[in-house]
Amino acid sequence: RKEVAPMSKHIDRSSRGQTKIGSKEDGTEAAHIVSWEVLNKIYSKCAGRSYSEERIKEVTREMNQSENLRMKQKSGNRKIKGTGSQEWRNDVNLDKQIINGLLTNKLALKRARRQWEMINRFRGL
Repeated sequence: RKEVAPMSKHIDRSSRGQTKIGSKEDGTEAAHIVSWEVLNKIYSKCAGRSYSEERIKEVTREMNQSENLRMKQKSGNRKIKGTGSQEWRNDVNLDKQIINGLLTNKLALKRARRQWEMINRFRGL
């Protein structure tokens, strides 16, 4: 008897199939437009059953496509020594506003719109 993998609405962060990676030489790396945190928060609120392993693989591939990645300086994309760069903290703050529905400035609204477009694209797979 074949064992069925458990289903979940949480999708773990993965770089599988990532189309942009950055460069050690110029200190860049790819940053997700739709963050894994925002994706999982939105998906946790969606009605319906959990996602199969195949569905999770599809969404992971979409998350790592070039349309959902932009190049950033590594120092602006990572949490550094527990505090994080200002750019990283700004990203975290914008994601929290999106997650909590507190879109209080134009930058957060613009980011939310881009993320919403990407999420709808993922859901349409």
